[in-house]
This record gives sequence, structure tokens and C-alpha cells, in this order.
Amino acid sequence: ILADKFGNLKAFYFGQIAMIIGLTLQITNPNLITFLIFAYLINLGFSTSFPTFKTLITTSVDHKQQGEISGIDESIVSVSGALAPFIAGIAYQSFAQFAFVAFAIVILIPYLLFYFQTGKFSLKSN
Repeated sequence: ILADKFGNLKAFYFGQIAMIIGLTLQITNPNLITFLIFAYLINLGFSTSFPTFKTLITTSVDHKQQGEISGIDESIVSVSGALAPFIAGIAYQSFAQFAFVAFAIVILIPYLLFYFQTGKFSLKSN
């Protein structure tokens, strides 16, 4: 619904920002109600980001390459599903007190890389 109203890129940005905010604020949760609110933000971010990301990558390539891109995307998801728990366990063991902030920073890193490479936060050419 967000993608239909605002466009896929803006919906993707919204989802990423919702995850960053939810993960960052998760460390300040004094009670169950705020925990649930921040968990909702994180889940809203995930549920908005993943479908719009898949739409963005498949529509940004030639029609003949869309199947190949979808296959590569699914392969990456499968590999990350196997490696992510292992890497997360090691990271959590090392940085347990900063876990939620670290997750938010990990989400922020691609934005910063994209910005420093292109000088903008948008894929639109102006």
C-alpha cells in the first residue's frame, strides 16, 4: 500500500528508517508497552523493505534479466540465512550491551556508502 501511494523507493526508505529507529530505541525500553511499539516499528520496517527491495532490483534491469536477478537475490537470502545466525552469535557475544545500536548502524552503512559514492540519497537522476 505504501509503495502504491508513494513509490517503491520511498517505501523502501521508510522501511529502512523504521528499522533504524526501532532498533535504536529498543535499548531504551523501560516496559513491555514500549518494547512492543519498537518491535512493531522493526517489523513494519522489515515488511516494507523486503518486498519493495525485490521490486526495485527486478524493475531496474532489462526484462530478459529479471529471472536471473531474482535467482541471485534468492541465493543471497539463502546464504545469509545460513551465515547470519553464526555471525550474529559471535557479534552478540562481543558487543552484547550495544546489540541494538550495532544492528541500526549495520542498516545505516549502505545508505552512507551510497551517499558517499553518488553524493545523494536518491536513485533519481536530476
